[in-house]
Amino acid sequence: MPSAPYHDRSKDSGLEKKDYFRLNTLAFGVFFLFSSLTLAFYKVQITEFEKWSKIAKTQHKMAVEEPCRRGVFFGTSHCPTNPKQPIPLVMDIYRYHLHVDPFLIPKEHHLKLARELSKRFDFNYQIVKEELKKKSRSRQLGSFLNQKEKENIEFWFKEFVQATKISKKAIFFIKDYKRHYPYHELLGQVLHTYRYDSKRSMGYPTGGLELFFDPVLRGEKGKKILLRSQRQKMDLDEVIEPAKDGHNIYLTIDPVIQAIAETEIEAGVLSAKAKGGSVVIMDPKTGDIMAMASYPFFDPGRVEEYYNDPEKMEATRLRAVQDAFEPGSIMKPISALVALLANQELIDQNRAPIFSPIEMMDVTNTTFPGRQKPIKDVRQHHFLNMRLALQKSSNVYVARLIDRVIKNLGEKWYRKQLSDLFLFGKKSGVELPSEHVGMLPEIGKKYQSGLLEWSVPTPYSLSMGYNLQCNQVQILRAFASIVNGGFLIRPTIIQKIANQEGIFFERNGRETKKLPINSFDLEEIKKALLFTTQKGGTAALGRISGYTEGGKSGTTEKLVNGVYCPTKHYASFIGFAPYQNTRFVMIVGIDEPQYQIIPGFGFNHYGGKCSAKVFSRIGRKILPYLGVKPDDPTDSILNDEVSRLCELYDAWNSR
Repeated sequence: MPSAPYHDRSKDSGLEKKDYFRLNTLAFGVFFLFSSLTLAFYKVQITEFEKWSKIAKTQHKMAVEEPCRRGVFFGTSHCPTNPKQPIPLVMDIYRYHLHVDPFLIPKEHHLKLARELSKRFDFNYQIVKEELKKKSRSRQLGSFLNQKEKENIEFWFKEFVQATKISKKAIFFIKDYKRHYPYHELLGQVLHTYRYDSKRSMGYPTGGLELFFDPVLRGEKGKKILLRSQRQKMDLDEVIEPAKDGHNIYLTIDPVIQAIAETEIEAGVLSAKAKGGSVVIMDPKTGDIMAMASYPFFDPGRVEEYYNDPEKMEATRLRAVQDAFEPGSIMKPISALVALLANQELIDQNRAPIFSPIEMMDVTNTTFPGRQKPIKDVRQHHFLNMRLALQKSSNVYVARLIDRVIKNLGEKWYRKQLSDLFLFGKKSGVELPSEHVGMLPEIGKKYQSGLLEWSVPTPYSLSMGYNLQCNQVQILRAFASIVNGGFLIRPTIIQKIANQEGIFFERNGRETKKLPINSFDLEEIKKALLFTTQKGGTAALGRISGYTEGGKSGTTEKLVNGVYCPTKHYASFIGFAPYQNTRFVMIVGIDEPQYQIIPGFGFNHYGGKCSAKVFSRIGRKILPYLGVKPDDPTDSILNDEVSRLCELYDAWNSR
C-alpha cells in the first residue's frame, strides 16, 4: 500500500505567522487611527471647544436685531358727535433691509451682480461692488424697501440664481419698521420725524414731539438668531431677547381743527403775499391746544428733501414756539388789565384808583418822559375810555394808563406783573423743544452794547407791545386769563402717555393760577374786546357770522439790522369766541405781508386785515364742529351798544 505524500508543516506555520503579523499590523493601525480621531475629537470638542464653537456659530448663525415699534401719536376729536376713539397721526409700518452674504457669491459673479442691482433697482454700482469684497457674512445693500420692492428683487434674484448656479441664500431681507405719515404735511412741524443714515446704523429725531419725547417713544430692540445652513432654508429661528415697543402718546390736537387751521393759514399767507404764518388754537379753560399750524408746511415723510435744501429747511421750524416777535397792539388788553390790577392794589392800600374804565381820558398829550418822539395813534383822538381805546387801538391811551401805574406804584411793581403774573420772558412749558424764552427788559441790566435794558421810556413802549418779545403760545396764555375768569393756565399738547402695560403719564386736572383781580374788571375788558370786530373797530374782518367774538389786532414793524423797517411787518390777531362759555382762544400771525394798498380793502399789512380774516374763516368752521350753537344768529345782538359807542366817540372827538 503506497504511503501518504509528505507534507511540510513548517510552511503552514510560516503562512500563519505572516497572516498574524498583517492582522496585528492592521489592528494596531486601526487602533492608532481611532485613538488619533478620539484625541482630535477631544481636542476639538473639549480642549478647543470655545474656539470652534465660536467659528461654527459664525458660519451657521447670525444674531440680528428684533425691531421694536416706535410709539404712535394719536389725535383727539373735540366734536361732541364724533366717536372718541384716538386717531393715529403717525405710525410705524414694516419695511425691509436688503443684505448680501459675500461668502456665498464667487468672485467671478461680483461685477455682474453689482451691474444688475444698479441697472434694475437703482443701487449704487460702486458701493455694491465694494460691499461684496468685504470679509463678512452679512453686508447691507439697501434700506427701508417696501413690500413691492422686496418682491421685485426676490423675483429677479431667482432668475439670477438659475443662471449663475450660486446659492439662493446669497441675499436675504431683515424686517424693520419705518415712520409713516398717513396725513402727510398735517401737523408736520409739531410731530417732526425720526431720521436714519444711509446704513441704518444710527437714527435720531429731527425735532418736535419726536425729539421731546424720544426717551419714551423709542422702545427697546430685541435679538433673534438667523440660521445660515447651506441645506436649510434661511429663517428666523429663535427670539433671544424680545423687543419692547415704545409708549404711545395721546395729543390734545384735533386733526379736523388742525386741517382747517392749515388750510386757512395757507390761504391767508398766499393772499397777503407774505413770507409765512402760523396759528394756535387753545381751550382757554384747560390749556389744551387743539391746533398748531405753520406755513410753509413740512412733510416729515419727505424729510431728506427738506434737510438737503437750505430754502426748504426754513419750513421745518415750528413758528408758534420757536419764533419770538414784538406783540404790538395785541399787548394792549394786557396793559389795560395791569392798570385794573393797579386799581385793586391801591384800593387794598386805602388809596384812590388810578382810572375808571368809563373815564373820559384826554389823549391829546402825546409826549412821555424819556421819549424824544411823541407817541402817536394811526388816527388822532381827543378823548377815549377803555372800550373806545381798545376798539380804536390807541397807543396814547395805554401809555397814559401805564404812566399812572409807574407814578403810583413804580417801575418794579409794573415789571413784576408782566414777569411774575403773566410770565413774559419765561417759557410757556408746552411740551415742545427749542421754545424761545422771549425777552422782557430787566431793571438795572445792560445790553452787550452797554445800554440799559430798562430806561425811562421803556414802560411806555411795553404798554403798546414794543421792547419785549414773546412767542405765540406765551401771549395766548396771558390773553386766555382775560376770557376764562382770571386763571393763568399752562398750555399743553399732551393728554396721556401709555403702552400695552398701562398708563405711564396722564394729566389729571389742569395747572392754573388765579390772578388777583375781580371778575367785574375782567368782564369789562372782555366786553371791550367785542367791539374791535364791530363797526368802528380795527378788525371788522374778524367777524364770525352767527356768533359773538372778540379780540385785538396788532401790526408791528420788524427790526432790520437794528432799525425798525417801515415796509416789513408782523401782522397778528388774537381773539376768542363765543362771548359766553368761550370755547377757544386763537392767535393768527402773518410774517411780512406785502406792504401795499388794495383798492376797497385798504392796507394789506395790517393785522386787522390779513390776520383777522384768517381768524374769522377758521372760527366759522370750527364752532359748528365743536357743537357750539350760534349765539347771534342775526348778527345784531350788539347793534344798540355799537351805536351808542359810536355816538359817544363822535361826541367826544368831533371838532
